[in-house]
Amino acid sequence: MVANINNNGGGKKLQKSYFDALGICCSSEVQLIEKILKPLEGVDDVSVVVPSRTVIVLHDALLISQLQILKVLNQAGLEANVRAYGEGKNYRKKWPSPFAVICGVLLLLSFLKYVYHPFQWLAIAAVAVGIFPIIPKAITSLRNLTLDINILMLIAGFLRESQNEVFTDPLGLGSLGSKETRTINRTHHFVALA
Repeated sequence: MVANINNNGGGKKLQKSYFDALGICCSSEVQLIEKILKPLEGVDDVSVVVPSRTVIVLHDALLISQLQILKVLNQAGLEANVRAYGEGKNYRKKWPSPFAVICGVLLLLSFLKYVYHPFQWLAIAAVAVGIFPIIPKAITSLRNLTLDINILMLIAGFLRESQNEVFTDPLGLGSLGSKETRTINRTHHFVALA
C-alpha cells in the first residue's frame, strides 16, 4: 500500500509504504528494523506494528524505492512483501514458515522415543531445521550491534549444549541416566526455548 504525501519544504515527495513482514516475532525486533532502515538515504520515518507484523516506512520515492526497502528487510530475514494498494491485509503468504512446520513435526515425532527409541534423534533434527530462520536475523543484529532475542536464543542454545550435565529437566521426565537421554533432554530444552 502506498500513500503519497507532499512535503512543502525541500521539494521532497514523500511516500508512505506498507510492508507485511512475517518474520517479526516480537517487539525486540522493532529496534533492529529501525536500525537497518533509518540509515538508508531517503528514509524519513519508520514505524513497526508488531501484532499485525506491519512495517510502515515514510520515504522519498525519488531516492529509494519500495523494492530497495523490501530487499533490505528480506536480507535481514524478515520475510517481507509489499502490501498491495487498497488491501487491508495481504493474504498471499500467511502460512507459517516451512522451517517452523518441519521443526514442529520433528519435535512431536521425537516424543515417540518411548515407543521406538531411535525417534529420540528427531529432536536434534528439529533443532537443526529450526535454527535456520534465526541465524540471518542474528547476523543482522550483530552487524547493527543490537542484542535481541535471536542472539540470546543462539547464545542460550549453545551454552546449554556445551554444558556437561543437565541441571534441570524442562520436560518433567526426571533425570535419566544414559548419555543419549541427556542429549535428547537438552535438545528438547533448546527447542522449548525457541
